[in-house]
Amino acid sequence: MFGQENLAQCRKDAEALATKTRWRLGDAFTWNDVYDSKEGRRITLRAEILMARHFKNVEKRIDRLVALIVGNMIPLDPWLPGADWTFTDSAARRMLRDLFADLRATLGNDKHHAVLAGKLNKGTVARLEGLVRALG
Repeated sequence: MFGQENLAQCRKDAEALATKTRWRLGDAFTWNDVYDSKEGRRITLRAEILMARHFKNVEKRIDRLVALIVGNMIPLDPWLPGADWTFTDSAARRMLRDLFADLRATLGNDKHHAVLAGKLNKGTVARLEGLVRALG
């Protein structure tokens, strides 16, 4: 869904940002400095947008995700806590809402939404809005 080239570029950008931030802050460096930076949020948002392009049919994606995860879960002994838990449609939606949290925040902020709309075509913005709506 994300692709090797996109993954490699995001990794390269993130590593460069971490190196630059670590050099600038020295011993005071924390990963939150990277995550909370404007450039860090831009890298994350770009990744979310690239993944969101593949959610033309959200329900179909959720069904596939549930099937994939349930099909690869290792059964627990029935006497262990949580042994009866299974990955459901609801769990998939919660996971995807968290995955696309930065996209949701961007679209929910009028100023940021306008900037994004100025950089992307209307169809892409509509698809992103549809995904956020569909995930609840």
